[in-house]
Amino acid sequence: MTLFSDCRGLTSITIPESVVSIKDGVFSGCTGLTSITIPNSVTSIGNSIFAACYNLASITISDSLKSIGDYAFFYCYNLTSITIPNGMLRIGDQAFNSCYDLTSITIPASVTSIGETAFYNCTGLISIDVDNANPSYSSEEGVLFDKEKTKLISFPTGKSGDYKIPPNVSSIKYSAFYNCKGLTSITIPENVTNIEWAAFYGCTGLLSVINQNSVPINIDYFVFWDVDKNVCVLKVPTCSVDLYKNAPVWQDFSQITDYTSIETIASSNDIRVSPTLVLESFRIDGIDKNTAVTLLDMSGKIVLQQIVAPNEIVSVAQLPKGTYIVHMADNAVKIIKR
Repeated sequence: MTLFSDCRGLTSITIPESVVSIKDGVFSGCTGLTSITIPNSVTSIGNSIFAACYNLASITISDSLKSIGDYAFFYCYNLTSITIPNGMLRIGDQAFNSCYDLTSITIPASVTSIGETAFYNCTGLISIDVDNANPSYSSEEGVLFDKEKTKLISFPTGKSGDYKIPPNVSSIKYSAFYNCKGLTSITIPENVTNIEWAAFYGCTGLLSVINQNSVPINIDYFVFWDVDKNVCVLKVPTCSVDLYKNAPVWQDFSQITDYTSIETIASSNDIRVSPTLVLESFRIDGIDKNTAVTLLDMSGKIVLQQIVAPNEIVSVAQLPKGTYIVHMADNAVKIIKR
């Protein structure tokens, strides 16, 4: 037991300016503590320092603080906001684990180390934002990545809806989407070669997994633990359906289909629009030279114009789902984006 741990009647405390470091677990279990100010003299706070301080709603951190220990705010249910000062270097493992009321967090440029699952099970968290000047980390749409955006580190637990992982991502880190119950669809790009343990653990709202990899990635059973594989549809490239039906873990999905997102519903002469293995794209068969192509929606509005070479892939990822007319010279083809 540490000095103040489990002092449940403690409601406030003043830390003197002479203190430079607060050791592990000093205030853990102080369930009556509602707010605290860490003075400018303090440069580091230890592991589990405020763990299970259920009623801690606000904390003021000094600009001098350089390190937040592992599990520092573990189970601080009522913590609604925290400002991490520029100058902070390290955020420990599971530092904010189960801070349910925390809705957003900003990582300053100074932070060079974020521990594993630092924001684990923060069910109200919808945005993790990183200062653009940070040399080690980055964010996009509130999702935490490494600087090069090749590693997806943490998807905010409270974020909901469909999500397409950026195409240059190659690794989905440990528990990156843990307990994201509001996630309904995930698109995994073909560059992903590594999906770590429990990446989608507890994503009970998942209705579809769109995997653009033609060859199944080797994954652990716990990657999709608690995902209803009888309800969630696994969509893969047309040529790979049988591979996934025979691949460990992937074969546990009862519905494995191809993810073709472009359907030709009418063609013209010898010209045909064909879906490709690249999601939300098509190729025009039957042209032997560069051709001007125009896409119109069903109201006649031009939504895309470009010069297309033979066998070139045309992306329509930026367009909403619907029916379109593809015009080329004297030919017209009707397509559906699903």
